[in-house]
Amino acid sequence: MFIKKINKLLNSREISPVELTEKFLSRINELDNKIDSFLQVTYEHSLKTAEKLEKKLMNGEKLDLLEGIPMNLKDNISTKGIKTTGASLFLQDYTPPYSATVYEKLKGNPLLGKVNLDELAMGTSTETSAYKKTKNPWDLTKVPGGSSGGSAASVALGFSVFSLGTDTGGSIRQPASFCGVVGLKPTYGLVSRYGVFSLASSLDVVGPLTKTVEDCALVLRKIAGKDSKDAMTVDMESDYEKALIRGVKGIKLGIAPEFLPKEIQPDVLKAFWDSVKLLEGLGGEVVEITLPHITYGIDVYSILAYGEAASNLARLDGIRYGINAGDITENRTKGLGFEVKRRIMLGTYFLKGENYHKYYLKAKDVQRQIKKDFQKAFEKCDIILSPTTINTTFDLGAKLEPHIMAYNDLLTIPINLAGIPGLSLPCGFDKNNLPIGLQLISNNFREDLLFTVGHSYQLHTNYHLLKPPIIKGGDIYGL
Repeated sequence: MFIKKINKLLNSREISPVELTEKFLSRINELDNKIDSFLQVTYEHSLKTAEKLEKKLMNGEKLDLLEGIPMNLKDNISTKGIKTTGASLFLQDYTPPYSATVYEKLKGNPLLGKVNLDELAMGTSTETSAYKKTKNPWDLTKVPGGSSGGSAASVALGFSVFSLGTDTGGSIRQPASFCGVVGLKPTYGLVSRYGVFSLASSLDVVGPLTKTVEDCALVLRKIAGKDSKDAMTVDMESDYEKALIRGVKGIKLGIAPEFLPKEIQPDVLKAFWDSVKLLEGLGGEVVEITLPHITYGIDVYSILAYGEAASNLARLDGIRYGINAGDITENRTKGLGFEVKRRIMLGTYFLKGENYHKYYLKAKDVQRQIKKDFQKAFEKCDIILSPTTINTTFDLGAKLEPHIMAYNDLLTIPINLAGIPGLSLPCGFDKNNLPIGLQLISNNFREDLLFTVGHSYQLHTNYHLLKPPIIKGGDIYGL
C-alpha cells in the first residue's frame, strides 16, 4: 500500500528521493528522542543513496518498486562500513567489513539507520540493550517488546516504511503485536541469514516489519531466495502479489485450544474471537485442530536456543571491539549484560556431559513431535489462527522473573520450533488503548496464504492505519 504509493510518486517526479529521505530524517529528529528506537541515524549514507536514485530518474530511468523506499535495520544485521553493535558493549566499536545478504538486496533503499534491540537479540522487551531502553509509541511507560523492539517502534511511528528484524522465538511478531504493526517470521530457509549475528542458528530467521500486509509481501519478495553463502536457503519463487487479491472464501482456518491458554488477557481473547468472526464472515471455514505438544514449547526452546547461543557466542572475546577489562578472564563479566550471561550459563549447562543427552537430545525429540503436530493439523486446515501474545505490553522496568518474561513468547515459540511461517497483524486495542496482535500460521513456504488472509483482514479493518497519539500534525503519505 505505502510502498506502491510512494513508488508512484517517485517515478512521476512528484517528490524526489532526496526530499522523501529528508522527510523521514526530519521525523526521526523530531520524535525519536521520545522513544529511543535508533542506535545510529545514518544521515549521510541515506542521502547519498537517495542522490544516486535521483540521478537515475533524471536520466529518464524508472525506479524498481522498492528502490528509494526508506528503511532501517535491526542492529544485528551487518552493514559494511556502518557500525553494527548488536546493542552490546562487547561490539561497541565493531564496523563490519562485509554486508548481510538481505542488506545487499536492498542497496537501492536509503538506509536511515540501525535500530535498537535486546542485547545480541536476547530478551523480550528491548530493555537488555546496553545503550538505551526503547519505549512503546502507544504508551511511553510501556515496553515495545523484543528483541526487535526498535524495529517495531520505529515503524509504528512512521520513521521508515519498513524495517528488517530477526525472529528466533517471536522477536519480530511479539513486538509487532505490542506496537500495532505487521511482522513476518518467514519459513526457515526462505531468507538468507548470512551476515546476521547468530543467536540460535537452527531457529534464527530474518523478516520484515511494516504497516500493512501488502508492504510486507513486497519486501519479502525482494529479500527471499537462494544464497550460496547460507547453505540452508532454498530457491523458492512465489507470486505474493497475486495472493493478495485471492480472498478468504474457502480457506480453512484452524483453531487449537492449546493456543488459547487460561492465562490469556480477556481483551486479547475478545479481539481474537472478533477476528475469527470477521474472517468467517468473509468466507473462511473454521475447523478445530489440536497441537498437544506445543505446551512444552518454552522449555524446549530454552534448552535448544540457549545451548546454541552458548556455542555461537563462544567466538566473542571482547578484546578488539568491546570493553577490554585488562584481564581477558574479566571481559565477559564486565562486557556482557545479565540476560546474555544467564543464557550462556544455562546453555552451557544443557550441553555439558550427560546433560546433553538428558536435556538437549530430549528437547530435540519433543521438537520433532511439535513439527509432527503442525503437519497433522495442516491436513485439516490451511491457516492456523491464534493471538500473537497472551497479553498486551507491560511496564518499562517491571523486572519480571525470567520464566514470566518467557510467557510473552508462549504463542510464538512453537512456530520457530516447527520452522514454519507466522504473521502478526494488528487486530484491536485493549481497554488502555494498547495494540493487540492476531497471529496467522501456515505450512512451510506458504507465506502466500498468510498474505491472502492478512490482506483480506486489513481490507475490512483499519487498525493498521491508526497512529500512536504522540504523532501530531501531518504524516508522510499516510505513514
